Amino acid sequence: MADVKGTARPDGVTVTIVNDTTWEFMSSTYPYCLQVKHLGLWFPLWRDFTAGYKGEAFCYELKSAQNIELRWKGDYGTRGPGQYRVLMQLKTPQSDAPRKSILLSAEFAIQ
Repeated sequence: MADVKGTARPDGVTVTIVNDTTWEFMSSTYPYCLQVKHLGLWFPLWRDFTAGYKGEAFCYELKSAQNIELRWKGDYGTRGPGQYRVLMQLKTPQSDAPRKSILLSAEFAIQ
């Protein structure tokens, strides 16, 4: 996963997910985690858990690439200038046994 250059803004970012594995993966717009870099260390940002979750789902087919626009204003508020990263966990479909999961991250700067 990588940020699409020039898309980072205080209320969101667009990321590209490239599935170059041998599995198909699924995710929803959540869960993803937003972190900020401070003194060289990554810290999770507080999220408004009363906002609930969205029901959208995304599938990542083999050897495919997909752009996703993440908008966190409702969950994390608008963010000031700094170095950030987003973490997202993808899982194989429930029909696969045992299920596999991967954790992806993308770093970006908000000016």
